[in-house]
Amino acid sequence: MSIFPPYTALQTAVQNLSKTLDQRLEAHLLCQAGCSGCCQQHLTLNPIETAAITEAIAALPLAQQQHVLAQAQAADADPNSHQGCPLLDADQCSIYDARPIICRTHGYPIVFQEEDAPEGEVSLDVCPLNFQTPGALEALAIEDTLDIDRLNLRLAAINFVYCRDTLADETLASQRYSLIETVIHTLARPTDGKTD
Repeated sequence: MSIFPPYTALQTAVQNLSKTLDQRLEAHLLCQAGCSGCCQQHLTLNPIETAAITEAIAALPLAQQQHVLAQAQAADADPNSHQGCPLLDADQCSIYDARPIICRTHGYPIVFQEEDAPEGEVSLDVCPLNFQTPGALEALAIEDTLDIDRLNLRLAAINFVYCRDTLADETLASQRYSLIETVIHTLARPTDGKTD
């Protein structure tokens, strides 16, 4: 993504960490391309990720744009449906290289602190498809997990600087934008009755 170098650097850092975890945990990570159960339609994005997604969607081939737009419009028309993310194409992400940070962490064991937990006490979460071998979770080392709170803090800081310096409005940093609305806003073109 060319829009904001600190965000690109974060994407690269997460990608590198993912490669390390892939190597260390290969025997326990069963989710893979085509496994899209985590890819839900109700995702919301902060401004920097909205900008990144918008750029990636606009760069898709026209046929793929029409496909994801149709899926986004269907999801928008029926918000209670259980269909997946509108950016899925044959159960794979159509903007994989530009996918949001949260999407990059799915499947990996993550640690986080519950709101009312004692300081220093963390909870662990993993995809239910992974770590099926008895005792695998108990044997998991903390260095083989992803600290999601720390990652989210870094993303929040980058988003704040982006809003302050690029958008010239730091109050936008707390805004969230619907993925569905982002797709529709990016791809829906007004019609004037003409056919191309």
